[in-house]
Amino acid sequence: MKINSKRNFLKNYLKNFLVFIIFFLGGFSLSVFASTFIDSIDFKNNINIDSYQEIFFNNLFVSLLILVSGIVSLGLLSSIIIFLNGFFLGAFFISYTYIYGIDIALYYIIFHSPVEIVGLFLFYFVSFDISRQIMRYILSKDKISFKTKGKIYFSQLITGVFFLFIASIIEFYFIKI
Repeated sequence: MKINSKRNFLKNYLKNFLVFIIFFLGGFSLSVFASTFIDSIDFKNNINIDSYQEIFFNNLFVSLLILVSGIVSLGLLSSIIIFLNGFFLGAFFISYTYIYGIDIALYYIIFHSPVEIVGLFLFYFVSFDISRQIMRYILSKDKISFKTKGKIYFSQLITGVFFLFIASIIEFYFIKI
């Protein structure tokens, strides 16, 4: 890659990350405001997870849903999924804060959430970039260079899968409440 295209790529990455964070934190914040409904739900006793593979495959399914829906809807559905993901993380956090205390709630999200969020973002970014390429083709008939972009997308998605795998191991083995 040329230096100019690397700068554009980084700028595009940062713009998409900002959009991702706004939607994710928007969902998280909304769950804080909806906490009057959440405080009595004990998610820990209502969810039975037997292995890290269950967590991994659930997160992988959500990531693939983000990828496909983002491409099909030009990013709209994937943004809604990210918003809902933030909302549910916030719901878990608020519920755990009420039931177990703030220290346990922070312990639950602080170690695995950043890794999982990066994994989800990589799928989100690829979906946005592919839909942007498709729109560019539709509007201006620019050639889509999927041969070079495909390698980048593939490496980003594999990296995302790796982050999701690590997050699922952390969530299952190291976060025992």
